Amino acid sequence: ESGAIEQDADEIITMAQQSKHCQKYRMIKYRHGMDGWSFYTRFNPNNGEIEEITGDQAMSVISYDEDNE
Repeated sequence: ESGAIEQDADEIITMAQQSKHCQKYRMIKYRHGMDGWSFYTRFNPNNGEIEEITGDQAMSVISYDEDNE
């Protein structure tokens, strides 16, 4: 019964690492409203800071991380 978690949950958010400092979260299930939306965060591992950013800012962070690998 691998679908039991999804069946019982009111909301499910997935996270995908886009680069070293950027993650994309997606609301794939929300029982009390609209689902299917997503947002980006910038992660600074040196101090544990997570900040929500726009899609344009996320593309800049991803590009910066790719250039500095």
